[in-house]
This record gives sequence, structure tokens and C-alpha cells, in this order.
Amino acid sequence: MRKLVYLFSAMIAVTIQFTSAQIVNIPDPLFKAYLVGEVSINTNLDAEIQVSEATVYTGDINISNASIADFTGIQAFVGVQDVYIDGNIHSSLDVTGMTALERLITDDSDSLQSITFGSNPNLTTINISYCNISSIDVTGLPVLTYLYMGGNPITSIDLSNNPALQVLGATGCDLTSLDLSNNLWLQELYTVFNMDLTSLDLSMHSYLNFLNVMNCNLNYLNVANGNNTAMNSLEFRCGGNLNLYSVCVDDTAYSNYAWNDPWYVDTFTVFTDTCSPPPGVGIENLENNSIQVMNNPTVDFVYLNTPCSFRIINMSGQVVTPTRYSSVVDMRDLNPGVYIMIATDNIGSPHRSFKLVKQ
Repeated sequence: MRKLVYLFSAMIAVTIQFTSAQIVNIPDPLFKAYLVGEVSINTNLDAEIQVSEATVYTGDINISNASIADFTGIQAFVGVQDVYIDGNIHSSLDVTGMTALERLITDDSDSLQSITFGSNPNLTTINISYCNISSIDVTGLPVLTYLYMGGNPITSIDLSNNPALQVLGATGCDLTSLDLSNNLWLQELYTVFNMDLTSLDLSMHSYLNFLNVMNCNLNYLNVANGNNTAMNSLEFRCGGNLNLYSVCVDDTAYSNYAWNDPWYVDTFTVFTDTCSPPPGVGIENLENNSIQVMNNPTVDFVYLNTPCSFRIINMSGQVVTPTRYSSVVDMRDLNPGVYIMIATDNIGSPHRSFKLVKQ
């Protein structure tokens, strides 16, 4: 019996010794040199990083602009909270299993094409700006709060599992749509230079205090969230959207007063509290689909009681404005005279014509 107990104890001792002696695979010599050179990580001061050393380390990994091409081995540091590896030349990154990770900064890494998250329950901050990433899966990050992904060729992103999101930086991406309906804590949104982005509905985002959606291709923007007074003229920016003729707001008087900086809001953009659905969404369900024209004749704008698709032609039959979808008809650039508006207020409805007079 004593022999069995001794043999069992010896086996346990060997197992513990083997485990503590396991070496973390770190193929990149520069990354390995950094880790080995950190005495808080390489506590036994040898030429390797043991698994036992990696798993107990709770400091940060901070090695920026170091020409590191491969961060294999970083997953062994399950207790690390902060990783700062921006400006390196790695093409991929895998942080699966790093359950203590809270902040990941790897921006300005031109070669980075893919990043893999697992279930990272504590990850709040990600900065992957100005890399070369075409897609990112953040569905396993339930407390993600700050996401900066600008300058990447990302066409779509699923944010439905990130209810804590407060800041989204997506300037210079290739987004074609953006659904933020599950991100009601959103405070700041940047989508500048997303030329395929045509519609944004922020009507449920009452905490929004900074919005920059300039130079996209928006033709629909709804910010009637009940808290427009949280943004001043510098904090609301929608200029450069050449098809954005109206913006739905809480109070037109406030918006006209507070959001009037011509650098940030185009002069042809009108604020309205008569909100409409995005083009093609729910148009057939409008309760009042009979078009009525107001403020006609006009020197600037004609207003419609309901948004619709329309185009303007002159008395010679020439189209002078392309087809637009709005409840505001901008006639400021037209010469004085009589024009015809051809409009339809319902999918499948016949076209209707209206005489408009520009004074």
C-alpha cells in the first residue's frame, strides 16, 4: 500500500514539474525577446517563457512599433488586461482565451488582415483603426464599450450582442448599412466617408451627444431621439451628404438655432419634425398617403405633408432634379418660373403631377 501511495505521489510531482516546465510557443524572435526581457514575466530569468509564468502574469503587454510579424503565444497570457501592440507588421491576431483582457490596441498595423476573438467577457475597448481588416466578429464581447475601426475596408458589422456600446468610430470604412437598434447607450458615432451608407436611424438613442456622419451618401437621417439639446453646433455634423435634403429632429426651432454651422451642415439640408421611414421601408403602410403641397409658390423650399419619391421637370420637359425621396423640395437653385413635380406616394401607386412656382 505504501508503495502505491509513494508511486502516486511521485506521478503527481512529475506532472506538476512537467506542467511548470512547459514552454510557450513564441515563434517571432522580436516578440520573444520582449517577453524574455521583462523580468516581471520571465521570473526565472531563463531564455524561455514557461506556461506557468504566462498564466500568472497580470501586467500589460506593451510593445508598439517594434516590427513584430507574429504574436503567436500571446493567448497564453490569460491574466493580462491590457495589450498595446499598435504599429507592428503582424497579419493576424488571435486573442481567444484571454478572458481577463479589457483593452486591445493594435491600430496603425497596415498588415493586419484578420483578428479573432473568442468569448472575451471583460473586453471593453478595441482600437483596430487603420489596419487592413475586411470583417470583424464582436458577437462574443458582451461588455464592448468603445470600438474604433476606422480606416478598414469593413462593409458590415453585427453589433446586436454589444448592448454596452457607447462609442463607435467607423470613419473611412466601406459600410453599406449600420443597424444600431440594440446599442441604446450609444453616445458618440463617427461614420465619415462611408460612401455606400445611405440611411441611419438614431431615433432610439437618447444618450447621443456627438454625431459625425459627414461625406457619406445619406438620403435619410433620423435623430429625433428626445434629447437633441445634448448636441451643439460642433457636435452635430452631417454635411457633405449631397442627397440629404431633410433631417428628422425633435424640435426644428432648436436645430435651426443650434445646428447652423455651414462647415458641418449643408445649407440645403432642412430640419423637420415630420419623420418618415427610410426609402423603401414601410412606405406602403403610411396612414396618410395623399400628397399635399405647402409653401407654394416659394423662393426656397416647398414642403410636402408626407415623404415621397419625386423629380422636377421644367416646362420644356427637361428633368432639372434627379429623383429624390423626401418631404422637402429644394428649389433654391432653380431659376424663377413654373415647374412640374412628378411624384408617387406609395409603392405601386400612379404618378401624380403638381405645378410648382419658383418666385
